[in-house]
Amino acid sequence: MKSLDKIVKKLCAIHAIKTLDDNPKGWKLVSGMWSPFYVNLRFLPSVKNAKEILSLIGREMGCLIKREFPEVTKIVGVAMAGVPIAIAITLETGIPCCYTRKLPVKNLEELENFLKSYGEHALVEGNLDDGESIVIVDDLVTTFESKLIAIEQVRREAKRRGVNIKIEGVAVVIDREQKVNGKTAKEIAREKGYKLVSLLSFKRIIIYMKSQNLITPQTYERILQYLGK
Repeated sequence: MKSLDKIVKKLCAIHAIKTLDDNPKGWKLVSGMWSPFYVNLRFLPSVKNAKEILSLIGREMGCLIKREFPEVTKIVGVAMAGVPIAIAITLETGIPCCYTRKLPVKNLEELENFLKSYGEHALVEGNLDDGESIVIVDDLVTTFESKLIAIEQVRREAKRRGVNIKIEGVAVVIDREQKVNGKTAKEIAREKGYKLVSLLSFKRIIIYMKSQNLITPQTYERILQYLGK
């Protein structure tokens, strides 16, 4: 079995991926959008086979990052779900990691207003050295908004510390592939000047689930329709 299919199999086994077969009403996302599927990787460190799953994800994510961003010297996990992913990558590949602080903001405008009263507290935990080439790491991507917030946090923190860094792009475990105002997360990232890569597309996930009879044909078609595939 291919490593990526093995990851999907393990995620399905712990119910990290749910569809309309689990909840016919679907889910309302943080962004306010309705979705016929739900992905939750935040609890991965708490499952019995956490080491096996996170090691596999860390190894494959590390290979992806080194291939797509060969100049990378450090990764930054997005709080909170991206933190264990980043640590897993570090343990498997040796690429050092930092992580962003969790802030009560949903977009760049809210971040700007929040920072006016934030003071001199660190926006990123960990060492940032002059000349670093950084890749932002998270569990999944929907609208790319939270990634823009993380990018800005890293930029602001580097400026506060007086170091020059380059943000190479963003790497996530799963790209939900849905469109926001007619654009995918990869298209939004590209417009903002960043490269977005993912270990798994959601289409690949549901193709595997269908092949293993883990979702009904009706749910499979409904999700494809939702994704515009």
